[in-house]
Amino acid sequence: RGIGCCRSIILKAGALLRSSHEIPRREAEGRKRNEILVVDFLNVEKSYLSEKMIKDIHNAGKKVWVWTVNSEDEMEKFVDMKVDGILTDDILTLKNYLKEKSEEILKYSNIIK
Repeated sequence: RGIGCCRSIILKAGALLRSSHEIPRREAEGRKRNEILVVDFLNVEKSYLSEKMIKDIHNAGKKVWVWTVNSEDEMEKFVDMKVDGILTDDILTLKNYLKEKSEEILKYSNIIK
């Protein structure tokens, strides 16, 4: 019954991402340039995110969230790409989309049986 906390980093378009998905800390923070920041998940700006990046992040044992996704078309795109979370300004649209998607999945799973 508390608020959970995770270590995360936000990636914007143009950010460098090592193949192992370890993120160098900024020099401005007073640390060595090559010091590594260990994170639990990555928040990636939607225009920068690709299926390959998602796969690489998952293969590194991390989760990936995308931001800021406000249209249903984009929501569908990123759910299909298997992101672990979506940040949005339009929570009602996301909630309705996920409800419809889960009903569709349940309906399909009953057909397969």
